[in-house]
Formats: sequence, C-alpha cells, structure tokens
Amino acid sequence: MHPEAAGTKPSSRPRRRPYRKVPRDVRTDAVAQARASSTSATARARGIPRSTLRGWLAQKAARHDAPGRSAFLESPEGVRFLHGIVLAAILVFGVMGGAGAGTIRLYFVLAGLSDWIACSESTLRRMQARVVEAIGTWGDGMLERLGTTMPHRELTLLLDETWKRLMILVAMDAPSGFILAEKHAESRDGKSWNEVIKVTFIT
Repeated sequence: MHPEAAGTKPSSRPRRRPYRKVPRDVRTDAVAQARASSTSATARARGIPRSTLRGWLAQKAARHDAPGRSAFLESPEGVRFLHGIVLAAILVFGVMGGAGAGTIRLYFVLAGLSDWIACSESTLRRMQARVVEAIGTWGDGMLERLGTTMPHRELTLLLDETWKRLMILVAMDAPSGFILAEKHAESRDGKSWNEVIKVTFIT
C-alpha cells in the first residue's frame, strides 16, 4: 500500500550522507583545484559534496594570517610533525598524566592546531585506546623476551586495587615504582592475589 493511502507521509528529513574520511593530500589538491577553477566543477570531478568543498575553502581562507605555517603543516613533513605532536600529547597528557579527551582537545585548540588536527573528543578517545593497546602489546612482548634472561632477586611488592569499569589488582616494585602486574579480578582476597603473582612471575 502506498504511504499516502495509509494516512502517512514520507519523511521530509534529508538523508544523511555516509561519512567518508578524505586523506589530507586529496583534500589539499581539491582545494587548490577549486581555487584555480570553480567549486562546482571540482566537486563534480572529484565526487565531493559542494558543501564539504566550500567548508574546506573557508578553513583555508581562515588561515590566511599564517600562510607560512599553513604551507608547512600541509606538507608531508608538516603532517609527520603533527602526527608526532598528537602522539606525544596523548602519551604524556592522557596516558601518563590521566587527562581526559576534553583537556587534550583544549590543548590543541589553545595551541592553534585544531584546524590541522582531527581533535574531537571521540577521535582522541579512540586514538588513546590504540596507544594504550600498543603500549600493552609492546610491554607484554618485552617481558616475555627479557624475563627469562633476568637474574633472580628478591622483590618487595606493593599491592593495591584500582577501579575502571571493573576492579584491577595492581602489583608494584617498591624501590623502582615499576608496575609488574595489572589484572582484572572479581575479588581481592588472598587466592586472587596469589593467582596474579603466579601468572606474572611463574613461567
């Protein structure tokens, strides 16, 4: 039955276009082409919505006060430089300092880098999750590779619990402060701690 025959009207809300991430070099080339010819022709040729292309052009125009900086940050060397800044900020402020995504985003905005960096809070949270995962993978690999060659010595452990979504048992080397174990557990009784120590130190 036709929607109108059933007493309903088709939705007049415009359908959202699916999100498609455009590489920076493609974006830069499209802006240059649009400035040399026309926005409509460039949008048709490259399959980019005109509204998106106009937004890129507006951002480019807003950077006219620092053309030298724009030229560098949009170059391959500048992109690598930005990648390093983003990684350092997430590692130092987020992972080591415990800052949230909102604080890291504020840093990029105040530093004048938000026009060149995808720094929404959701994006920064995803990036930090990948950094934490990479650190964990590297650490597990290093412990497995070097653990068997380390000389035996007595350790003094500091035991504690912390909570994220679940409880985490934490074992730290007292003299150095090095975290030796972080394991999820349902309880913090002696049996649970023995299991953490067993998994960490007995191969």
